[in-house]
Amino acid sequence: MSLQPKKSLPPAFSAAMHRHIDIAKRLGEDHPEAKRSLMVAMHLVPDWFKDDITKMGDEMDLLPKATGYLEDGSPMFSLNSIAEKFGVSIEQAEQDLQVMLSVRQELGLPLDGVMTDSSLIHRKQ
Repeated sequence: MSLQPKKSLPPAFSAAMHRHIDIAKRLGEDHPEAKRSLMVAMHLVPDWFKDDITKMGDEMDLLPKATGYLEDGSPMFSLNSIAEKFGVSIEQAEQDLQVMLSVRQELGLPLDGVMTDSSLIHRKQ
């Protein structure tokens, strides 16, 4: 019988998440400052937590189905499938993506997961 090591959240993530919760309570989840604070917190999340959240999102059907995968197995989603899943126009999805990328750059966060080179994506068969 092997024991799994206890999963713990880094203090920086916990602090950033508490800041986000406070901002969201004051201004609402859709406020630009709340969205920015959530981006910062999510950047600090440990990989095991990302894996758990991804699994939960899959089980709850919160994301569209992946349209392809990277060499390392990371799922990729087309902007069309994202727009369809969330009931927005492709134009709105593109605008939202550009705003998100702009804010991430402004905050000095990486642009992980955004691919413009489709040759790196392995399509589902």
